[in-house]
This record gives sequence, structure tokens and C-alpha cells, in this order.
Amino acid sequence: MFQSSVLLPLLLLLIGAYLLYYLVIRPGRSTSKSAQPIERKQKQHNASKKETQVKEKKKVDPNSPEGMNIRFQHYLEKTVQLEQGIVLKRWPENPTSYFPDLQLSRMNEGKETHIAIECKFRTGLENGFVSFAYDEQLKRYKQFEEQSKIPVIVVLGLGGTPEAPNNVYEIPLAALHQPYVGEQLLEEFEMESNSFTF
Repeated sequence: MFQSSVLLPLLLLLIGAYLLYYLVIRPGRSTSKSAQPIERKQKQHNASKKETQVKEKKKVDPNSPEGMNIRFQHYLEKTVQLEQGIVLKRWPENPTSYFPDLQLSRMNEGKETHIAIECKFRTGLENGFVSFAYDEQLKRYKQFEEQSKIPVIVVLGLGGTPEAPNNVYEIPLAALHQPYVGEQLLEEFEMESNSFTF
């Protein structure tokens, strides 16, 4: 009698603990543990995918605004005449940087001076104005100029094609307060010959 009165509650307690563990505790533990590695693997996969995308060179449609800017940049690199001692070079390619497209450097009395050039091409004016950037781009150009202490010039090709623009303008960033420019301001900064003012 003593044994059955003790064994029965003990047996029920063990069965209850077994059920509690296998039906409530264990499923919760196995779900959270198995979900963690999957989430980690997914995050690692996404991170490596992003790295691969950054490493791959971005393909740009040559007829998109960005593509036309690149074509115009190549035109400038090939055709602009440089004075003695002036070197034109590209900034190091870095997809995460916002450097301007080109840099002019000159040695003068043992001191090297620089000018940064942002190349833009647009097909024409719209209501007497041409938009050359977004607000954020203009802010980045000004921030670059301020932090690097290198003056920035926006070289704008207008009309024709990027390889043969009708007009080319070199506009100091200091003269630009909006991401667009009017016809009157353009006239002030038209390049007379194929050479940069430096």
C-alpha cells in the first residue's frame, strides 16, 4: 500500500515532466536553435552577394544620362588640349566614393595645385535652363570641395552628342547654387577653345 501510494504520484510526475519537455520545451528550443544558423547563413550569403555586386563593374546603358556623362568624359579626355605642365587624370575607381570624374594637376614653383572636374552632358535646354545634377549630388560636390580644398568645376556638354557636343561650358562650383543652370550663366562660362582655364 505504501509503495503504490508513492509510486503512482511519482509515475504521474515523471509522465508530466516527460510530456512537458517533449511537447513544450524541446520544440521551442529546437526551433530557435535551428532558426539561428539559417538566419546567420542567410545574412552571410546576403553580405557576400553585396560584396560581389560591389566588386563587379556596374554596367551602364550608354544612352542613359549616366552613360552619356561617361561618353562625354571620354571625349574630354581625348580632345582637351593641356598647357605645358598640366596633367589630366582620372580619380581612382571606387564604387563607394563620390569623387569628381577627373583631376587636373599642375606643378607651379615647386607647388602642386589641383582642380577637380565633374563631367556632365545634356541634350539641350528646357525652358532656358538645364539640370546638371540632383540636389544630393550638388551637396556632395560642395562637400568634396570644402573637405579636400580642391576647387571643383562642372564641365557641361550641351547639344549634339557626347562625342561631339555643340557647346562646352566650364562652370566653377562656387557659381552654382542650384542643380540647374540658366542660359545667361552658361554664356559666361563657355569654353572658347578646347582647353581648360587653370
